[in-house]
Amino acid sequence: TGTVNGTYKDCVFDGSNGLRWCYAGETAVFENCVFSGDLYGAHFDGGANDVIFRNCTFSGFNAFGGAITQLTLDKCTFVANGRSGYNGVNLWGSTKLIDCEFTSDGSVTEWVDVCDSGYSYEVDGCTINGEPFKLNDLGIYGNSICISLRRRRSSAPKGSSKSRTLGWFTRALAMATRCC
Repeated sequence: TGTVNGTYKDCVFDGSNGLRWCYAGETAVFENCVFSGDLYGAHFDGGANDVIFRNCTFSGFNAFGGAITQLTLDKCTFVANGRSGYNGVNLWGSTKLIDCEFTSDGSVTEWVDVCDSGYSYEVDGCTINGEPFKLNDLGIYGNSICISLRRRRSSAPKGSSKSRTLGWFTRALAMATRCC
């Protein structure tokens, strides 16, 4: 709880809420950390700075506010364990999901909800239960949201710059169909 700054390595955030009500005072970096909660794994309300997660594991519900300048989730694992009753992650601002793995026990129907207008969301090389991430794995709630979905070529190793763009699209909805 409170303002988070600096780099955190090999930490475990566990409890009813793993890491909740946080604000990025400066760039915050988490490497090889575990976020596990009965409700929230990780929950950042904002802070006008970058928040970066590398090689982290999340369980529970995870939400990241729109005031974050840029959220990066790089080579992270999201595990749906049915404890929180929510999806994997809600994104309220510009986000990059790079080579992330989403693993489900069947309790999650939408893995990633993009929830606000005027931001860009990049999903690059991510998988769900070992299968490539697809557009219908997203819940989209907002107006004029731009999403880039890239899938790695099967011959290119993860982390390779050889990827092909499956599509850029902008979906304009008359109004949000659900408040996230």
